[in-house]
Amino acid sequence: MPNYGSLSGGGVATEIFPGDSLILFNAESPTAPQASISLAMGLGAMGRAGITFTIAAAAATVQIQGSNQDVDATYQTLWTTTSVAHDMYADIGGFAYYRANITVLSSGTVTVIAQR
Repeated sequence: MPNYGSLSGGGVATEIFPGDSLILFNAESPTAPQASISLAMGLGAMGRAGITFTIAAAAATVQIQGSNQDVDATYQTLWTTTSVAHDMYADIGGFAYYRANITVLSSGTVTVIAQR
């Protein structure tokens, strides 16, 4: 995944709808700190339905962050995991944008998947 803010296509967040999933990190070993691309909560028939993040990491600290503006400084940390295996976070979908942020990667790879 590219660094936050270096998205192709003018930096537009990827929009996901209920039933969609998006891989934010795919068995990668980025140099921390590194934020994933941002995702936008698309409005579907169910409105702004919740979102679930599944995290698999060998030895990492991963934050799930949300914001109502897709601006780096406005993201707030909603949840932090230091799990060395698998973990999950669910949010009711109260923010317009979400991203994963790796603050520490001691070894191995990180996979983060967002699913609505």
